[in-house]
Amino acid sequence: MDWNLLNLLMLVGYMGLLVYMGILSERGMARSASGYLLANRTATLPWIVMSIFATGVGTLAYIGTVGMISGGGVIDLWFEFFWCIGTPIMTLLFARKLRTSGIISFWDSLAFRYGPVTVLVYASFLIVAVPFGFAQMLKGAGLTFSDMFPILGNIGFIDPVVLGALIVLAVISIYLAFGGFKACLVTDMMQGILTWAAMIVPTVAIFLILGEGSLVKGWHHIISFFQTHQMGAYLEFSKVVGPTAPAHEYTYSFISAMLIMNVLLIMLPGEFYGSRYMAAQNERTARQGPILALILTTIPYGLMVNITGLAFKAYAPEIPGDELFTGTLEKLATTHAIPMMASSLLLIALLAAVMGTLDSSLMARMSNYVRGIYNLWLNPKATQKQLLRASRIILLLLVLVAIISAFIMPPSIWFLNLAISAIVGPMSFVLIIGAFLVRRTTWQGALAGGLTSSGLALLFTAILRGFNNQYPWMVWGTLQRAWPSWLHSQFFTYPIGILIFFWVNHRLPPMRPEHIERFFSAAKTAEYVQRFGFDRPYLVITKDLLEEVKGFEIKSFGRELRLYGPKEELKGIAAKYGFKYYPPYKRYESWREVMDRRLLGMYSHGLDVAKQREVEHTGEYERRAAKVVGGVLMASSIAIYFGMFWYFPLRWKISMLLYLLGSGLMFCSLCIFFEDYKWARRVVDLFTSERRHPSR
Repeated sequence: MDWNLLNLLMLVGYMGLLVYMGILSERGMARSASGYLLANRTATLPWIVMSIFATGVGTLAYIGTVGMISGGGVIDLWFEFFWCIGTPIMTLLFARKLRTSGIISFWDSLAFRYGPVTVLVYASFLIVAVPFGFAQMLKGAGLTFSDMFPILGNIGFIDPVVLGALIVLAVISIYLAFGGFKACLVTDMMQGILTWAAMIVPTVAIFLILGEGSLVKGWHHIISFFQTHQMGAYLEFSKVVGPTAPAHEYTYSFISAMLIMNVLLIMLPGEFYGSRYMAAQNERTARQGPILALILTTIPYGLMVNITGLAFKAYAPEIPGDELFTGTLEKLATTHAIPMMASSLLLIALLAAVMGTLDSSLMARMSNYVRGIYNLWLNPKATQKQLLRASRIILLLLVLVAIISAFIMPPSIWFLNLAISAIVGPMSFVLIIGAFLVRRTTWQGALAGGLTSSGLALLFTAILRGFNNQYPWMVWGTLQRAWPSWLHSQFFTYPIGILIFFWVNHRLPPMRPEHIERFFSAAKTAEYVQRFGFDRPYLVITKDLLEEVKGFEIKSFGRELRLYGPKEELKGIAAKYGFKYYPPYKRYESWREVMDRRLLGMYSHGLDVAKQREVEHTGEYERRAAKVVGGVLMASSIAIYFGMFWYFPLRWKISMLLYLLGSGLMFCSLCIFFEDYKWARRVVDLFTSERRHPSR
């Protein structure tokens, strides 16, 4: 059978299956916003894990990362090491707070900590990166599609890569429009399974080809290829970073910036993972799913994708950059190194990986904008029918943006992805640090620091770097020549944002404790209440009223003048002069009186566990022994991971052993830290006299 015809039949069958699954999945859902956006919160652990895995391992892994490795060696190992560091750090700093607050989504956390204005500004700023994010995903889809059908190259009026991207986008839009997030979960499960085949099968085939039937000889042949071509630095963890590295773009300052950004954005339920947290059927699934997915994703990212990239480079050194993965599959097929049917299936599997990322991106952005803009700002009292209609309208708008993005696809998916992260990273950094770690924070300080830092990063990334040289027409030559060479990284924007954040915060009055009570322990919240006078009723007055309220207690906090006194007298003054009366703080009660009412609509679509947290608080679950034992195991796993990365890939058998040991320790440490399972609680019992066996 002709290869093009076989690919066509395989493609039609696969696309038809996706559409059918999207339509079928919709039948099992209630016709509600919760059903469409969050799959009725029925997602179990396997679905959450595979969905996150399919999202994380897609266009960037197969097209961008393999292309990056072909040009710079095992540089990706540095980014994967950041994951290994980031998981425990996020656990220690943020995961418990997310767990006990019940506010699972990152956007919800920002809304409750800073209010609706901050969410609106943050969402609006992210719009800048949306078309470029779609552009990198669509290029992977377009490359795969065009490689499946070389005949598309004969169509003169449109680029075959663009045409392929648009066809893939159309299919995704159809099944998402019908099935919503349930369709996304179902297809992600299937695409996640196919993803493994797309990476393992061609890699093993190349090992056997180069080793003449022996996997070990194949690996030695790959190593010798780099060494005989004076490319030994491609293979060493310590030599792929710095000005003399194979790809000089990976400077020390650049890696430092990526360390901060990756560590900070990996574990939090952010732009893409938030909807999966909220779709979980219970709190344990919401907490364990991302952790397990991250450990699982380290395999293809930290090990297999590097082996694949090196093997493809040695097998097909003539194929450049982002075309290496699909080009190698085509070479394997046309040289009859693998059966024609297998090559067609592999291209379908690669397309599945790409689509798994693209559909998740569309769905996550739609969910965030429905909840964070429409439901929070435009229609806080929206009915289920209105939310469903808004969801599909926003999906349509995102698809239109994606269509436009198909015509601005970059030369390198990887470097465009890094450019997008460079823009979003600083603002997210400031907002996350402020929301979860700083008690005295204000929405004005968060926005001032976040917008300034990310604004500078946008300036740097766009007009100084052309999105990491992906769009040279953006570069402003005069400014680029005048810009100091030591500032050739967006790394400097992080400390600038944090400094502005703290400076503004301390010039403004502290926010009400209702904004912090779900993020800090009861003791720390009480300390904050006493320090800033929220334990008594008060009014915020103007200076012209000072003469009329003599005899009352007046305190100044920043530019805010507070009037303290008996409750009824304060209410009388408030009614007379039109001031707002603030009641004394009461844990989990007074927040309903002072928080913006628009948050109630957004809150109603959060994880149901939030309703159970009104009698529990951060720091009241875990025993100290759990934190100590879990922390020691986490530190041990990081040390083992480092050994694995340092010796990989030259000693890959030892590396695999270290990886398995490190992953096992990491999983055990997280279980013990949270006391998730009976065995974990029994381990903690050995180190403490307190016996706590919660029913979870």
